[in-house]
Amino acid sequence: MKKQLLFLAIILLPLVASAHDIAVQNADGVTIYYDYRNDGTELFVTFRGANFTTYANEYTGNVVIPEEVVYKDKTYKVTSISNFAFRECSKLTSITIPNSVTEILRGAFHGCTGLTSIPIPNSVTYIAGSAFRECSQLTSITIPNGVKGIDDYTFSGCTGLTSVTIPNSVVGIGYSSFAGCSSLTSINIPNSMRHINESAFNDCTGLISITIPNSVTWIGSSAFEGCTGLTTVTIPNSVTEIGGNAFDRVNLTTIISLIENPFTFWGISSDHRVFSANTFNNATLYVPVGTIDKYKATKGWRDFNNIVEGVPSGIKDIHLDGDKNYTIYDINGRHLQNPQKGINIINGKKIIVK
Repeated sequence: MKKQLLFLAIILLPLVASAHDIAVQNADGVTIYYDYRNDGTELFVTFRGANFTTYANEYTGNVVIPEEVVYKDKTYKVTSISNFAFRECSKLTSITIPNSVTEILRGAFHGCTGLTSIPIPNSVTYIAGSAFRECSQLTSITIPNGVKGIDDYTFSGCTGLTSVTIPNSVVGIGYSSFAGCSSLTSINIPNSMRHINESAFNDCTGLISITIPNSVTWIGSSAFEGCTGLTTVTIPNSVTEIGGNAFDRVNLTTIISLIENPFTFWGISSDHRVFSANTFNNATLYVPVGTIDKYKATKGWRDFNNIVEGVPSGIKDIHLDGDKNYTIYDINGRHLQNPQKGINIINGKKIIVK
């Protein structure tokens, strides 16, 4: 039996030792671990050892990933940050990613609770799921152009995140991608967006209002469930489906629906109701002129106690204090320099200008 165990240990030893291909110090003397890729012509940053959690505190402070690595007189370009490369490195406070990197893979920075900032270069075209999950000290993030989608759980549990810039290249937000980002007060959803996936903003309790652009065709189940600070939502005519519990556990006061032909959804008596019972009973639903009868005859929409045709009554003129900073968007999420006629979102609040 002892001989068998010894033989097994001898077999496994090379597997543990070869968990990374090379280890090279950067200009600051920090050892970074790499694996070869693309037939040995490039490198990706990888975790050290067979059990990545064993070395969770190896990286501390600021770490600079070089664009190129010289090893045994050969130069390699660093093009990727691999799965779990920096997972649970709680003492890591910032990291510099070079322009050579094109992808950040699954869980790369998951649980880096000390990470406060991470500039992502425009060379990055793919960010995998859970890449920044539970980075609780991360306060802001700018997603670069070229990135087509935000994958599942990418920023889930980033409780310190207050702002996110999403480029027009993004067409979808994945499952629970921003779930639990409780400090997020507003988010600009670009016109390129086609869908908002299930639980995408679940329990984002700091959100006050949300304007969904006219490119979105469906809103997934529980997409905004538990966003207890949310009071106003604008739904464009492009939306053809809203999943169950999408706005449940939310006490909305104002819903502006621009949908000309209302579709059915789960109503107040269902366990999968789209809106909370309090919203159905107390919120005002504004609908396009001439469509009120359609809404009153359609499952789900007909459960609202207060349905009004037209948009909320507005203000003929507004004056902005020049000493204060204002963020202004139109109903489609486009950034504006000044308010325009119609619905404006000014610092997260909906204002109508006639």
